[in-house]
Amino acid sequence: MIVTCPTCSTRYLVDTQKLGVQGRMVRCGSCGHTWYQAPPEHATSRIDLTEPVPEPTPGVVERRGLPAIQRRRRSWGKLVALLVLLLVLAGAGWGAIFMRDRVMALVPQSARIYSRLGLAASMPDFGPGLALRDVAPRRAVENGQSVLVIDGRIVNLSSARRRVPPLKVTLRDANDKPLTSWTFSAGIAELGPGASASFHTTYQQPTADATGVVVTLQNP
Repeated sequence: MIVTCPTCSTRYLVDTQKLGVQGRMVRCGSCGHTWYQAPPEHATSRIDLTEPVPEPTPGVVERRGLPAIQRRRRSWGKLVALLVLLLVLAGAGWGAIFMRDRVMALVPQSARIYSRLGLAASMPDFGPGLALRDVAPRRAVENGQSVLVIDGRIVNLSSARRRVPPLKVTLRDANDKPLTSWTFSAGIAELGPGASASFHTTYQQPTADATGVVVTLQNP
């Protein structure tokens, strides 16, 4: 997997297994900038239901240089950021102002320029930076019926506000085959930098074949 520093555009070749299934904070070995790097979209986390899930101890994020091969830098990122700055200062970039969310999505380097000009994103992005923590499924009995209860936390690991998308739960059998799934709201619209919120969902009378649970974010 190739990872690019959003500040200096230095590229690295990274082993995806070192990112884990939920990503991690990484640091550029060239300029020292740190950011949250998500794993590939196909990576999922399976939680077995055969044994009780203990309360996890909050981990400590390790911050160090990326263990990868440094690639040659590209200067086009700085050039694009400079062009965006000139358009805004000249007053000829009304489109760039009103469509700044799209510009920042296409050219991440421009976010710092907009921020210095007091032009933050008009609405928080879903984007990378949200992660699921302490996901704990358990079986229970309510009113004489079997119930699957799932609790956990959603955390904003980024330095910007993020809108919180719906969450999706998929039950899987012993062969990791999907059995059923549903979506639910975490009960909060957005999270500030470093903030977290708890989520809770239940499923009535889960099949006995369900031995695993996968919880994901439903980003648009």
